[in-house]
Amino acid sequence: MTADLDAIVVGAGPAGLATSRELARSGIRHRVLERGDEPGHTWANLYDSLVLHTGRHLSSLPGLAFPSGTPLFPSRRVFVDYLHRYAETFRLPIETAADVMAVTRPGDQWQVRLRSGAVLEARTLVTATGIVANPHVPDIPGREHFTGPVMHSAAYRRPDGMAGRRVLVVGAGNSAGEIAVELARHR
Repeated sequence: MTADLDAIVVGAGPAGLATSRELARSGIRHRVLERGDEPGHTWANLYDSLVLHTGRHLSSLPGLAFPSGTPLFPSRRVFVDYLHRYAETFRLPIETAADVMAVTRPGDQWQVRLRSGAVLEARTLVTATGIVANPHVPDIPGREHFTGPVMHSAAYRRPDGMAGRRVLVVGAGNSAGEIAVELARHR
């Protein structure tokens, strides 16, 4: 067990990275646990055509602006590269392939158990896992009779293989809108 940490941050996406930078600036001993193999793992694995809906001036993290020449609305790839640069610039203590299996608080410390069997302890726990970490596909009455594929937007990458097919996109959020437009263009 590691008891010398003041904080553990779960997730190395934008919120986890920004939190880590601020903790480090304050001299707080911490570690960032990322289930994937790189900072921004979830962002790196979202659909190819994703573009941020906020301008680069509103999407940068504390202490590091986007490089000049970055489009006003950065693409997924540009944003992932930025997250890597952010982690490297501030030398953030990120542990990749650190899949959190359980979090408990048996006393005054948080205990975090990883898939590897390792257990970490800290006084403070920050969960920065984002909304895509555990996608939810709702039960739809009669769905068991549908024989076609069903996927969450978290599993969608590109419109390959969907040309000429009838597709229903359920949802009204940014991902649903972008995916629906992309599919309509590739009929």
